[in-house]
Amino acid sequence: MQKRARSWSSWLWMAIALAAVVAAVWVEALSKQPSGRANLKIEVASLRSQAAVGQLLAEQSAAGNLTSTFVAAQSSQILKNVDSTRARLRPSEFEPALREDVARAGDLSSRLSEDVRALEDAGGDGAKANALKQEFAELVSQLLTLEDSLKS
Repeated sequence: MQKRARSWSSWLWMAIALAAVVAAVWVEALSKQPSGRANLKIEVASLRSQAAVGQLLAEQSAAGNLTSTFVAAQSSQILKNVDSTRARLRPSEFEPALREDVARAGDLSSRLSEDVRALEDAGGDGAKANALKQEFAELVSQLLTLEDSLKS
């Protein structure tokens, strides 16, 4: 009886080990699959949201409602968020059919970064902030168009 129990126990351990290896391989294979349309849409929506915050910040700065210190701090935070999103926009990480859209999102994120830096550098200059407000509005529109095109 003990011999049979030991035999059964060793088979059980081998089955558990095999299941763990198969699960690890499966998780690894899933992590290497290219991202799809839904993931790209999420990244584009994040960029659109940051552009809208930039637009509001530029609008309030142009109206003289914000201090240059506040604008600089908020711009720095927006820039961190945009850079984080842009780091995830590598065309090789997405399905081949989406690479053109990924490249477009990357271009728009670069423009957004430039505009955020310009807003940060504008300080309290209302005219510069007003011009940037229009640029942010254009980016919001372009990102919204891209986001809508990615709907399933």
